[in-house]
Amino acid sequence: MIESVDGRPESAYTVNVTEITATTLRGTFTGNYLTDNFSGSGTVAEVTEGEFYVKRAR
Repeated sequence: MIESVDGRPESAYTVNVTEITATTLRGTFTGNYLTDNFSGSGTVAEVTEGEFYVKRAR
């Protein structure tokens, strides 16, 4: 479960599939997530230019 951090917007993610073939899937993603909630720092990682290229499983 992803929790809220005071003073930060809620976590949000976007995944765009840009190519689908018979054997692969390609796309991009952006988002933010809480990386350290235990120390009280509320550290958030921002992903702004994520990419993926994976084999399709059938």
